[in-house]
Amino acid sequence: MRRFLIAGLIVLAVISLAMLVLALSGLREHEGRADIGVVPGASINSDGTPRPYLKVRLDKAVQAYRQGRFPRIMVSGGKGVKGRTEADVMAAYLIKHGVPAGRIIKDSAAYNTAATAENLKKYMDRRKLKSAFAITQFFHMPRMRLALSCAGVKTVYSSSAWFLWFPDLYSIFREVPAYAYYWWKC
Repeated sequence: MRRFLIAGLIVLAVISLAMLVLALSGLREHEGRADIGVVPGASINSDGTPRPYLKVRLDKAVQAYRQGRFPRIMVSGGKGVKGRTEADVMAAYLIKHGVPAGRIIKDSAAYNTAATAENLKKYMDRRKLKSAFAITQFFHMPRMRLALSCAGVKTVYSSSAWFLWFPDLYSIFREVPAYAYYWWKC
């Protein structure tokens, strides 16, 4: 019984350390000017508006766009409600907040972080773009950066959107196996 307790404590310590490393990595800003910004979807309300997690990502994207961090932005997310995808809702939000429609690329085909990265890379290759600027929550940022790197995006800048609430603890925990899985696939 004592061995199981010790083994359990070791596993808990390793997972806790991994959570801390991923969280701290996600908090680190990688500022720069990129050819394109990218915001992955996070879910929308039943009335077709961005949920709080997504809203802070979009607000951060508007801020970064206004600061000249990137001249165009891809919003990515295929899931949706009432015939509107996450990408549709995200684009409408950005337009409402001053980003010109002609500067927004909608990726309604992406269903996860890896698909977002792959679709962005295809778009970048067609237009000979070299760098991307990722915007997502701090706990998701390491996996987003890894997915972009695995897709072949060589230069990735990033800035984390802040919205802290209790379920983030679960989200940080969930990122440990998710990151490991992406790292393994890469």
